[in-house]
Amino acid sequence: MIIAAVGALTVVGAAAAVIVIVSVMPHSAGRLATRSAPGALSTVQQARLERQVTSPDISSEATVVAFGIRAAFVSRGAPLLPAGSRLQISPVSFRTTSAITAVVDATVAGPRPGRWRLLLVRQRGQWLLIGTRRLP
Repeated sequence: MIIAAVGALTVVGAAAAVIVIVSVMPHSAGRLATRSAPGALSTVQQARLERQVTSPDISSEATVVAFGIRAAFVSRGAPLLPAGSRLQISPVSFRTTSAITAVVDATVAGPRPGRWRLLLVRQRGQWLLIGTRRLP
């Protein structure tokens, strides 16, 4: 099944809408949002996301952005978070939503603090950022 996922990366107060087409395997409703050991977020991937999302260098940040939106992200030329921000991912909140997608909650500290849900897609064996949603 092919689906079109529409996401909005909220970055430094500006929203950039992106459309990404991903291929997903069908899954049963009973398995939606369950933990998945093979696709789990490893501590190495968690640390990489935390470090790269807050990097002051756009090309470094781009390494954790999904392939389908990476070029648009780079050409936009704006960082994901303001300088001095810190991202802390809550690994216990990690949930798979399909064979190749997942969500995880994170806290941002610094100039624009807040709680966020990171929307991830599994590409080439790693979890990459495809979007974000602000949490209450």
